[in-house]
Amino acid sequence: MRVYVRNLFMCVFLCVRIRVESFFSQSEVPLWRFLELFLHSLFFFSLSHSLTFFSSCVFARNEWKGRGSGSKELTHVMISSQKAMVHVVSRNAEGVIVVDGKAYPMAEELVATESVIQRSIKAVAKQIADFYRPLSHRDTHGGGGVAPISDENPLIIISVLKGSYIFTADMVRYLGDYGLPHVVDFLRVASYRGTSSTNKMQLLAETQFKALRGKHVLILEDIVDSGKTLRYILDKVQREHQPATLKVCVLADKPGGRRVKMQPDFVCLTVPNKYVIGYGFEVNDRFRCFRHIFTLRPGEARRYPAHL
Repeated sequence: MRVYVRNLFMCVFLCVRIRVESFFSQSEVPLWRFLELFLHSLFFFSLSHSLTFFSSCVFARNEWKGRGSGSKELTHVMISSQKAMVHVVSRNAEGVIVVDGKAYPMAEELVATESVIQRSIKAVAKQIADFYRPLSHRDTHGGGGVAPISDENPLIIISVLKGSYIFTADMVRYLGDYGLPHVVDFLRVASYRGTSSTNKMQLLAETQFKALRGKHVLILEDIVDSGKTLRYILDKVQREHQPATLKVCVLADKPGGRRVKMQPDFVCLTVPNKYVIGYGFEVNDRFRCFRHIFTLRPGEARRYPAHL
């Protein structure tokens, strides 16, 4: 910004100087010519600065890298000037939480902003990649016939619908960035109605799993509350499909709500023992689209009846 202000002053100085010289030389310069000169000067100063910045900061280097049998690949290394996302969080006169100018009247407290969520998911994706990377080079059962993880035998990720679909989309992209071969499948189990966890598990939909026996399987779940849903899924997958390894990654862990013994292998966030909304969490399929995670105001769920 300071450079552009400096350029502006230089353009003004040049135009004033020409105006003064024309006065003393008794030769009048038309106003349109004066304006044209000003605009041309401003354009060329700005163009010069932009080209300098682009050449020095965007492309750090272009290098040829040889791979395999003499083939060459042109690699563009780019320097990003984007800073970490900063959110403005406040409360308005009515006490409503406001994040980046948007009010959330149904929210009681802010649990995690979008930037915190993304940093947590990326960090856990690195943990997962580091955990499974050795499995690409050895047999986890010491010669028991378990194929290593590879492009031909990828990690099988099972995403639990509906709540984890947003979480899954972000997680698999980060896993891809870390070079972990994987494929994604889905299942759907219901234990919630409104804001209460029911005692009965109901398998609403299950994909036709293809030969999980002897494979490496990772369950992606949005939240562990009572632990009943996840225990039901783990027992079912282990009993019916007998994978070589079976691990669990959750977006949010709510240890205060535990009713069965359950500890996820990978946890992105720990949340209070309250009902949460946003980033896939919902009340009767509302509020999944929020970029941030909040706790729900007491009694607020009654305003949002079920439609699906």
